[in-house]
Amino acid sequence: MGAPDHTVQLDAVSCQSGRLLCDTARRFLRKQGDMLARHLDSAKTRNDIEDVHQVRVACRRMRAGLAFFGDCFDDDKADRWRGQLKKALRRFGPARDCDVQIAFLKDVLSRLDSEQKPYKPGLARLLLRLNQQRDALQPKIIKAVQRLARERLLLNIHLETERLQYEADHAEQKFCGADFYQRAAERVGRCLQQVQDKLGSLADAEAVAEHHALRIAVKKLRYTLEVCDTGLRGQLKTLIKQLKQLQTLLGDMHDCDVWQTQIETFICQEKARTEAYFGHSRPMSRLMPGLRYLQTQRQQERARLFEAAVQMAEAMSAEGFWDAVASSIRPEALPPDTLTPSTESDADDNADNGH
Repeated sequence: MGAPDHTVQLDAVSCQSGRLLCDTARRFLRKQGDMLARHLDSAKTRNDIEDVHQVRVACRRMRAGLAFFGDCFDDDKADRWRGQLKKALRRFGPARDCDVQIAFLKDVLSRLDSEQKPYKPGLARLLLRLNQQRDALQPKIIKAVQRLARERLLLNIHLETERLQYEADHAEQKFCGADFYQRAAERVGRCLQQVQDKLGSLADAEAVAEHHALRIAVKKLRYTLEVCDTGLRGQLKTLIKQLKQLQTLLGDMHDCDVWQTQIETFICQEKARTEAYFGHSRPMSRLMPGLRYLQTQRQQERARLFEAAVQMAEAMSAEGFWDAVASSIRPEALPPDTLTPSTESDADDNADNGH
C-alpha cells in the first residue's frame, strides 16, 4: 500500500482556508456595513446619541476588517475605503465626545444635594457651552452622512465582497495561497506585541500619554480578534470579552484625563468672555466652585480606575491571558468544523450588533 499523499491533503486544507478567508470577509464587512447603514440616517436627526456612537463603532470595525482583508480586493480599493471611513470618524468623533460629556454633566447636576448648591452655576454654564458646541457640530454630521452616500461606500463594499465570494467558490487554485490562519496569526501577533510593549506604562500613575497609547493598542487588538472570530464561529468570544473590560477601564481613565484639560480650557475661555462683557472677571467666582468640584471628582475617579486597571492587567498576566491570545489562532487548537466556511445567514450574523 502506497504512502498517503500529504501534499494533496495540505492543498485541500489551504484551499479550504482560502475560501474561509473570503467567506469571513464577506460576512464581517456586510455585518458592519448593515450596522453603519442602520444608524447613519438616524444620526442626522440627533434623536438618540447612540446613533453617532454606533456609526463610529461600525466605521472602526470596518477599517479593521479592511486592513485585515485589504489585499483580497483589486487595486487600492481597501485603502480608499479606509480613507473614506477615517474622514467620517473625524466628523463623528467630536460629536460623540460632546454627547457623552453632556449626558455625564446632566447626571452630575441631577445628583447634587442642597449642600452642593454652590456647584450648580459652574456646572450649568459648562453644560450650556457643551450644548452650544454640539449644536454647531451637527451640520458637519449631516455633511458626513451625505458624503458617504455620494461615495456609495457601502454599495461598493457590498458588491466587491460578493465578487470575492463568487470567485472563491468557482476558482480551483486562485485562492489557495490565501491562508486565513496564517494571516490571522500574523495580525493578532502584531497587535498583541504592541499591547505587551505598552503594559509597563501601568507602573506609573502619571504616564497619561502612555496610558492613552495602551488603550488604543488594546482596542486594535480587540477589533482584530473580532474580525478573526467571525471566521472561527465564536471561538474567541471569551478572550474578546476580557479584553473589552480592560479597554473600558482604560477608556474611562482617558475620559477623566480629557475632563481635566477641558475644564482648564473652559475656565480660560469663559474668563475671557466675562472680561469682554463686564470689563472684569468677578462673575467667574460663582462658576469656580462647581468647576473645581468636577475636577476633584474626576481626579479621584481616575485614581480608582487606574488601580482597577492595574489589578486587572496583573490578573490577566497571572492567568496566562496573553499567552492564550497568542495561541488562539491555530488550526490544530480549534474544533474541526471551524475549518469549514459558515453557512449562517446574514440575518443570524446581525443578531448582535451592539457594543
